[in-house]
Amino acid sequence: MSDERDEEIAALRARLEEIEGRKPEPVPVALPVAKKSSGFGKGFFGCFGVLAAIALCILTLAFCSAWNIAEDQRLGEIGQSRSGWRPPEGFVLTAADRGGAVGTKWFEPTREECGRGRATCAGLEVISEQGCSRNLYVSISLLDANGANIGWTNDTAQGVQPNQIARLVFRSYQPDIHTTRIAEINCY
Repeated sequence: MSDERDEEIAALRARLEEIEGRKPEPVPVALPVAKKSSGFGKGFFGCFGVLAAIALCILTLAFCSAWNIAEDQRLGEIGQSRSGWRPPEGFVLTAADRGGAVGTKWFEPTREECGRGRATCAGLEVISEQGCSRNLYVSISLLDANGANIGWTNDTAQGVQPNQIARLVFRSYQPDIHTTRIAEINCY
């Protein structure tokens, strides 16, 4: 009822102003004002923006981590560590599981180093860029003629100084050992 009355009043004003020769004044109308978002990530699309930013950060960290791992695995191909250290001639640069870069070189142990009995022995010389003042631990996998893993053995050394060669001898009584490969190196 008040809408009809307002329309009627507005029409009468317009008629009166027309008679008096004045231009009709516009009737003020209240317009709804949109509220501004007062916080970061408000609303449906804001949440997606925040989630997208978080996902981008996670992907960036994963990419950088994968790049460092791949770079460490290529140490042997490159021939030097990130710091520029290179092992002596004949050694292969290897990324240790713990303790930085080391150089490794297989050797044939003497009878004295291998010990008595029917043990199968393998020797590995290890040199470290930073030294292994507390412990040098190396484990190797034992492989048969088909490449199947048939066991493992390990050896340790303590107090290895930077650029000092440690001679490790691995013994096993496992029959049918054809070859070995390094499984783990920790130098700390």
